[in-house]
Amino acid sequence: MATIGDHDLLVAYDDTDAGRRAAEFAAERAAQTGESVTVIHIGSDLSEAEMRDAIEEPFASHGVPVSFRMFDIGGSEDENISIRAKLGGIIDQHDYTMIVMGNEKHSLFHGLTEGSVSGAVIDDQVVPVLLVP
Repeated sequence: MATIGDHDLLVAYDDTDAGRRAAEFAAERAAQTGESVTVIHIGSDLSEAEMRDAIEEPFASHGVPVSFRMFDIGGSEDENISIRAKLGGIIDQHDYTMIVMGNEKHSLFHGLTEGSVSGAVIDDQVVPVLLVP
């Protein structure tokens, strides 16, 4: 299995329906482009085995190389700041072509204006971010 950083697409997974759709999109895109994928989950609410069980199938069915990484933010008082810092550090260390993440809010406008994690990631990154509703 490849290690983080050998991949082109980064999927920020959050165990929501939109997060699963983001993983499915990344699997389909990578199958067409030859990109490989790193899926990360930042938080302590999900084990790596649970994450694999939830989203590994689309990658396997498309024959796409994928690695899974877990990062615990350790009960931070401001989860958005901790997630932004962790995700920013990961992206700064590696050469990703795109970040793919789900957006579970009512609309893209709402998600971008209400202090959501996806909105914060868009504000902070120079890498293109694709939000999957």
